[in-house]
Amino acid sequence: MLCRRCVSLGIIMLLVIGGAGSATAGLGARSSPQLPFAFAANRGQAPEDVRFVGNGPDFRAQFRDDGFTAHQAGATVAITFAGGARHPFIEALDPMGATVNYLRGSNASTWLGGLALYRTLLYRRVWPGVDVRFRGESATAKAEYV
Repeated sequence: MLCRRCVSLGIIMLLVIGGAGSATAGLGARSSPQLPFAFAANRGQAPEDVRFVGNGPDFRAQFRDDGFTAHQAGATVAITFAGGARHPFIEALDPMGATVNYLRGSNASTWLGGLALYRTLLYRRVWPGVDVRFRGESATAKAEYV
């Protein structure tokens, strides 16, 4: 069974989640669905230098070769990998079996659809022998240096 919910994050996003009731679990009469934090490849929904975007209910992030920018509760913080590889290999792992659509404006030819969502983003060899892994943890992302 497919469950569809619309979410607004400055743009209209349509999130299609596979699995029976996965987006409605734990809903009260007045609450909104708690969607998990997820990563998607940048296909034009963010500035050109952004490789991946991450979105959750109250937290969003943009991942670049040299670091990331996080936005939460009106605050923004930018983190760079000082002394790190200039162009580390970045890959999305753990597909969620869901897609996201970015529908901006009224011109359907500019809309982006069917972008796969992932639970994990891995920067390989940021520093010699060190990878950086970001994982969706409920509504936010967790960084791990491995």
